[in-house]
Amino acid sequence: METGDLLFEDTNLAMLGSIYEKALRLQRAEGEPQWKTIKKEPSFYIWRIEKFNVVPWPKDQYGTFYQGDTFIILSIVKDPDTESLDYNAHMWVGQDTTCDESGTGAYKIVELNDYFNGEMTLIYEEQGFESPLFISYFENINILQGGIETGFKKIGAEKYASKLLHVRGVGKCIEANEVPFVRESMNDEDVFIFDLGLRLINWRGSKSNGFEKFHGSSLCNKIKQDRGGKPSIEEIEEGEKEDEINKIFEQNKPQKLKSRNPRSRLRTKASQVGMDKGCHNKMMKLSENDGKFDMSEVPFEKGSLKSDDIYLIDRGDCIIIWTGKNASNHEKKFGIVFARKYQNDENRNRHLPILQVREGKMQKEVDACFQ
Repeated sequence: METGDLLFEDTNLAMLGSIYEKALRLQRAEGEPQWKTIKKEPSFYIWRIEKFNVVPWPKDQYGTFYQGDTFIILSIVKDPDTESLDYNAHMWVGQDTTCDESGTGAYKIVELNDYFNGEMTLIYEEQGFESPLFISYFENINILQGGIETGFKKIGAEKYASKLLHVRGVGKCIEANEVPFVRESMNDEDVFIFDLGLRLINWRGSKSNGFEKFHGSSLCNKIKQDRGGKPSIEEIEEGEKEDEINKIFEQNKPQKLKSRNPRSRLRTKASQVGMDKGCHNKMMKLSENDGKFDMSEVPFEKGSLKSDDIYLIDRGDCIIIWTGKNASNHEKKFGIVFARKYQNDENRNRHLPILQVREGKMQKEVDACFQ
């Protein structure tokens, strides 16, 4: 990667430009009313971006996301060491979300940070590459097809639309992604759930592991509980009841994904290769002088972090933008932009989570980079 001076006017990259400007024009002059509902105490909030508006997500749907949407998640927790409040704000982007929605979400999460005087840690998440912190919030994560255009309709189990869920365990969380209801969606390495409303079939691939099988069973039980105990649950190993499985596929018309990206970005075992902590380990310093930016590599060690600048820490499984307390306003504003530029220049996975951290915050995450 070439280093050297970069002009301020040349930094209109990735997350800036017409998308931001459009969101800005549509911003309510009096400010965002949703931010005024936030309590300055340990709490948890989720909003969905709906046609340039920030709309509260129903609490009974926390953990359910749609591939065509953008969400903002705010976690407020008390630091056990200092007793102060830590604000962690995530922007989650589904693989089929529109540029308008993701752009609005990007602008709004910055606006939210401004509302709290820049005290927040900002985390940019993409479907299938969620950070461990994001995953830790939920016992179950269900990612379904559709989005704001299809609307959310709460209906009884008797009328529940049939779904095929691809299940994998992520830490202590169960993650289920809805996939097209066709045989081609399945493989022998994973677990799939046929959600037929009042009938749940937990199909186990011959090469799936015990951990995945356990999570599949747990999710079936969770769905059954949510529907008042009405659905039946069946456990089927790959190769069993093939005629019945084929009949189920025949009875359900194939669902077409309206994806703008023909390549699936959902997390799979193969996609985890090269994302492990410590596999890349590189640090860049971003500094400004008379309107010019310089990004240069520095030794990958904690002692390189200085309060006057911003640093990009590539630890393999995520990218951390560490913001020194004395960094200039321009440097603070363009940290995310340079993270995108770094990803492009270094041919890094552009879907990795990006954490924008102020000096003194998320100390455990930062310290973990150098262990």
